[in-house]
Amino acid sequence: MKEKFMSRKIAKKKNGKNKRITKQKLIGMIGMCFSGMVVVIGIVILVMNQIVYQQADNSYDTLRGTLQTLDYEISMEQAQADTEATENGTKTDDTDDTASAEATADSNMSAKFDLLKTVNEDVCAWILQEGSSIDYPVAHGSDNEYYLHHLYTGEKNKLGCIFMDFRNSADFSDKNTVLYGHNMKNGSMFHSITDYKDPDVYLTRPTMTLYTPDGTYLIELFAGDVVSVNSQFLQFNFDTDEDFLDYVAQLRQNSTFESDVEMTAKDQMIMLCTCSYEFTGARYVLAGKLTKIS
Repeated sequence: MKEKFMSRKIAKKKNGKNKRITKQKLIGMIGMCFSGMVVVIGIVILVMNQIVYQQADNSYDTLRGTLQTLDYEISMEQAQADTEATENGTKTDDTDDTASAEATADSNMSAKFDLLKTVNEDVCAWILQEGSSIDYPVAHGSDNEYYLHHLYTGEKNKLGCIFMDFRNSADFSDKNTVLYGHNMKNGSMFHSITDYKDPDVYLTRPTMTLYTPDGTYLIELFAGDVVSVNSQFLQFNFDTDEDFLDYVAQLRQNSTFESDVEMTAKDQMIMLCTCSYEFTGARYVLAGKLTKIS
């Protein structure tokens, strides 16, 4: 009887131990499954982000290629017209060459914006900076939300589009015009303007070019600041010349780089704005003198 009792007691202990082991295994398996799910979800998110980036990059690359082809076709047409003029004796001197070059440039720009407008009427400009990733159309919408999440085509995409503040005039006639663009991790959109936190970058990339249906503008950069989105750092027009010059002086005072670009009360300016991460709501703004050159 005693041996039978002991056998039962040992068996009960073994069963309890086995139950504990089974429970521990179950918890371990659940933990492993959860960890695996987290990894899988992370990979899916990463892949989906890459797809979104690629879709946007392809869209902008296709547009650039289309405009380059248009450039080439117009240039070839003008070259043929020049050749015929020479053969016919109607082209006489270097003045005609200059006029021809200007006519080709004007024709190119007009044709490009005709094409861009067929894609989206909101496109009002094209901004370019040699040596950086900035080479994009600029849209002007009815608010500051839509183009945060839509490409220039209107297609929904987290890269969005470079866009002008809806409170600005689309013809760049305001004293200060503000453009926005995302600070994308893949280096696209306005990511490269944060490079100006390093003062040496200004030495290699001091200017940009802005193309519009009405002409071409030179952007001469003069200041870059980290500001709070909650502060009143945006101003589009000014009551007096003194107010404008005070605004410029404040930008220079806090700038991450030094510039010799002279700003007078008669000048216009442009401001490029993107997210920065020094604190919650941080933005980096890059300011430049806006001068029409053709």
